[in-house]
Amino acid sequence: MHYFGSSGYRDYIRMNDKKSEFYEPDFKTRERAKYAYHRRHAKEKGGRHTPSSMAKILLWNKSTLAESIKSYEKKFSVNVVFKNKLLTESEKKKIMGI
Repeated sequence: MHYFGSSGYRDYIRMNDKKSEFYEPDFKTRERAKYAYHRRHAKEKGGRHTPSSMAKILLWNKSTLAESIKSYEKKFSVNVVFKNKLLTESEKKKIMGI
C-alpha cells in the first residue's frame, strides 16, 4: 500500500472537479498551477513506488483520477488495485469512471 498526497491540499484533479472546494473555473489558472507543481518537483527521483511519481502522475497529470490511473498503469506496466476497505465497490467504480 502506498500513501501520497494529502486531503487538505489542492491538486490538479480537485481543481478540475466542479464539486470540489478546490475547483478552479479558469483553465489557464489550473494549467499554471500544474506547471508550477511539476517545476517544483522536477528534480525528485521518480519510480513506480515513489510518492513523488504517484503524486505527479495520479494527482497532477490528467483532469480525472480515472484518466490519471490509466496513465500511471501504462507508464509503469502495472495494475492499480484498490485495497482501501473504506471504499465501497460503487465508490471504486465511480473513481474509475466505470
